[in-house]
Parts: sequence; structure tokens; C-alpha cells
Amino acid sequence: MWLIDAKSPAHDPCGGRLLVTFPTMEIETMAEKIHLESGQFGWDYIIESDSGQTVLIQSDWDYPGVASSFGWTACDCGETDGTVDCSHKTASEMIASAGEYLSENIGAAVDDPGYFSE
Repeated sequence: MWLIDAKSPAHDPCGGRLLVTFPTMEIETMAEKIHLESGQFGWDYIIESDSGQTVLIQSDWDYPGVASSFGWTACDCGETDGTVDCSHKTASEMIASAGEYLSENIGAAVDDPGYFSE
């Protein structure tokens, strides 16, 4: 909305201002999806975009971040991202859990959270 001063207060009994509104146009953008694929060796993963770009995940240290992009949660306490201990679980337990989650969700597709953003 825009607030515009009127030329004459006679046009607007509310102090000489006109409230002008313009119709809004919502632009719906199609978010690119990413897909989880298994890698060549069984302990690695590939994230592939709809446009064919890929990212190789080959370190278990990266499992929690990737798994969280596909819906995994490190711990319900919210104190960790899965790479450091919280008061409930060790980082090793969460990294292993994230790896299992990834293996169980091969083929999953979600909106790209930024792996392939420009």
C-alpha cells in the first residue's frame, strides 16, 4: 500500500491523505527438487537436482546435515545438529542414525534447501 498526500483536504476528510492500494500479484515459483541417490560404494550418497547437477557426500561427518535436509532430526531436544554431543546422545550415535536414515530414504525428493542455489 502507498500513502499519498491529496492536493486538497476537501477530497479527504481524514487529514488530506489518500490511501491507495494496488492489487498484488503472487508469483508462484517452482522450487527445484533434490533427490537422494546411493553412491558407488555403499557408504556414500549423491544429491541430484532436477537439472542433473550432483553433489557427492562421502564423509560421515556430512550425514547429519544431509539427512536433516530430507527430514531427519538429530535429537528432539534441539540442542545439536547431530555433529556434537547433546545431553541425550553422542555425536557418534547421531551420525550413525543419520547414515541409517539416508540409506532408508534412497530415492526421496525434497525442495532444494540451497545445495544448488546460485
